[in-house]
Amino acid sequence: MKLKSLITILISGLVIFGCGNKDKKNNGAPGPGIVIGQGDQVAKFKYYNGGFDVPDSEPDWLNDMTITFTTTGFYVEGKHEDSLCTRGDSFTEAQADQLFALASALQVTQFTNPASSVQDAGVEFIEITNTNGAVHRYYLRDSELSSGDLLAINPEQIRDFLQDLEEGLPTACQ
Repeated sequence: MKLKSLITILISGLVIFGCGNKDKKNNGAPGPGIVIGQGDQVAKFKYYNGGFDVPDSEPDWLNDMTITFTTTGFYVEGKHEDSLCTRGDSFTEAQADQLFALASALQVTQFTNPASSVQDAGVEFIEITNTNGAVHRYYLRDSELSSGDLLAINPEQIRDFLQDLEEGLPTACQ
């Protein structure tokens, strides 16, 4: 099926730069990329921005959205603070192409200085889950990180895309 092939091609081509190596020949830019799973298919793509220290009356997240990829279609679902409401919509192949192009453009390095990580400031990450169960998490800001976590040093475009996508999700309440 075209959809399944598209997912396989997209994840096979998803190159995330990282490992924290700096090469003197490239003026301190992140080292060579690593490929996430040759031929592994993406089952879910999660975007989360939350974990803030807020009053009990407010949600502790700004963004919590999951895109599910299946052979019958793609679906995006966002969290809503009211348990009687849902937020979601279909996710097109064109949107998937754009998402994976933005993800593959991320430059990621291993975080090595936990002392500089701000605690209780919340976390922001994308998480890619393959159909084989492998989970790959990439942080989009340097708060609440541990040594070895993968941090994107250029998250602006994917962050903007995901926040705009979530903001535009239709809401239905019972």
